Amino acid sequence: MPTTKRCAVRQKKRRLWPIRNLIFEFTNLLFTLYPCWLMSPETVSEILPLQNNLFDVIIFDEASQMFVENAIPTIYRGAKIVIAGDDQQLRPTSAFMARVDDEEEEIIDIKTAAALKKKVC
Repeated sequence: MPTTKRCAVRQKKRRLWPIRNLIFEFTNLLFTLYPCWLMSPETVSEILPLQNNLFDVIIFDEASQMFVENAIPTIYRGAKIVIAGDDQQLRPTSAFMARVDDEEEEIIDIKTAAALKKKVC
């Protein structure tokens, strides 16, 4: 790639704003022009400001397929919530995710403490 073309690409990259900055700068305009948004809870947390009542209604479809802790920041952003899910569906899988299980951690801590106590005595 010629040097002038590389410089042009760098300058273009510098002029492009991340979407989070665009939304922060033009929140009122964007929400006036586009009152309906379709995003996952993770995307909402990444790009939208953590502002109470940012939306009139938050709708979770297939809520049985998601973890509750992922929805909490999105719930905060809405004045009202509609949650739709099917209790006959499989629960969300965490096969590819790392989650902290406080109960398991507590059991390990108790076992560790007991083992340490035996060694000390």
